[in-house]
Amino acid sequence: MKKYFLILVSLVMLGCSSSDEDTSLNPFINTSWTADDSILSVLHGNGSTTTIEFLTETSCQQIEFKASGPFKGTTVEQGTYIYKGNEVTWTVDGNNRTANLSGSLLISTIVINGNPMTFKKN
Repeated sequence: MKKYFLILVSLVMLGCSSSDEDTSLNPFINTSWTADDSILSVLHGNGSTTTIEFLTETSCQQIEFKASGPFKGTTVEQGTYIYKGNEVTWTVDGNNRTANLSGSLLISTIVINGNPMTFKKN
């Protein structure tokens, strides 16, 4: 009986490895989210977007695409982020943005013209 109990305990302990838990707890690692950016669109033409990519447990990058004008093109800035439950806050170039995860959407706390900036998962 002891032999079967020890085998059962060993199997349970193997199933509870910390590496499996670490990767499943952070829903943001290796994900990318894009939003139509109304402020960039006013300044740089329709189709301007902001993308946030969560690269590792704490690092991210923000990619701004400017559709037209003298600053047309893409800029990439590195940053960091933290998350708690469904809320994520990223910091890029000293600026903080917070958003809440809702399915395949990140709904930002930034409100423009009465609407929150909404990022869609890529």
